[in-house]
Amino acid sequence: HCCEYMTGGMVVVLGETGRNFGAGMTGGQAYVYDIHNTLERRYNPELIAIRRVGGSGDDVELRALVQAHYDKTGSQRARTLLEDWESQRQFFWHIAPRENLRSIEAANEGAAKSETEEEVVAR
Repeated sequence: HCCEYMTGGMVVVLGETGRNFGAGMTGGQAYVYDIHNTLERRYNPELIAIRRVGGSGDDVELRALVQAHYDKTGSQRARTLLEDWESQRQFFWHIAPRENLRSIEAANEGAAKSETEEEVVAR
């Protein structure tokens, strides 16, 4: 039940998650490293949305968080991820409450792009 009843802040999970990830999550954001592709079967889709981390601004923030973890702990997993960041970042999910995801994406990709895409869909 990782991030159960989370109301704010940021979590980065570098290991596996159990079932019902994000149950009751109403705020904050999370990143989950999911090399075995199991999170899609373990998260709570009623309140949260997940999407793979791409080349947008969220991967910069995530990399900084993993770097800070490595600097403070010497984590071997963090070191391995940082050494091969370009290929390893594709295994991360970005998770946020459904109601917050649209604003997070707009901030990372630019509000103008989101508006243009909505106009095209409306046609």
